[in-house]
Amino acid sequence: MSISYKMSILGAALAVIAGGAAAQSIPKSGSLALHTAFKGSGELHQVSDTRMYLFGTWLGISYNDAGSGLFHAAQVVCGGASDMVNGAGSSGGFCTFSDGGDKVHGEWKGVISPTAPYEGSGKFLGGTGKFTGVTGGWSFKCVPVNLNTSQWTCQQKVDYRLP
Repeated sequence: MSISYKMSILGAALAVIAGGAAAQSIPKSGSLALHTAFKGSGELHQVSDTRMYLFGTWLGISYNDAGSGLFHAAQVVCGGASDMVNGAGSSGGFCTFSDGGDKVHGEWKGVISPTAPYEGSGKFLGGTGKFTGVTGGWSFKCVPVNLNTSQWTCQQKVDYRLP
């Protein structure tokens, strides 16, 4: 066997071992705190003088409050719709949290108020890779950084369980 062939086999074996170790290092259940910066885009539809619908997408980067670990410096993508009367109402949609190439997706609901932070919760519907079979969810509390440019900052508490 050539040296390059042996090195290729050794490299592949180390990659399998390291990949297994990384997946095993994730606790089967846990809680974590995240903060996320979001930038939204969408369409606002004025239904009446007091009612409007919003259909949008929010792209964000989450940071694990521990400074490392799951969902640290990771992409979050959410889409949803809101029904507001005089600036207050309900909203809901779907989010995907990424961690490396693996993802968790879930459904969320929230309550909008012109005088209080935007709050709600979500339930995980599934995941890929190390998150296959995930259950649990998250709660969130968001405040606008700049409503004119649809920038938000949110605090989330995530609780998850893996099979």
